[in-house]
Amino acid sequence: MVVNVDGDRLASVRKNLGASVAVHTCDVRAEADVRAMVEATVEAFGGLDIAFANAGIGSLPPSRMPRWLSGCAWSRSICWELYSQSSTRRRE
Repeated sequence: MVVNVDGDRLASVRKNLGASVAVHTCDVRAEADVRAMVEATVEAFGGLDIAFANAGIGSLPPSRMPRWLSGCAWSRSICWELYSQSSTRRRE
């Protein structure tokens, strides 16, 4: 199951990898979305053996962040990454 908050990107993934790839739109910060994603995975594959929760919106350490990037943007990135791990793990 390939999951992304951006439905357009998922459509591109499906187009590039083929219709046999299962995709699901999910905002991992929303527990209801995560619950629906797990249910869709179980329905598509008959179960869930492992989850690779790698959601994130930023990839630079604070020392390499551009000066224009505010503390709020950094906090948003950290919140997204940590909360997504927690909410996904609770639903496995």
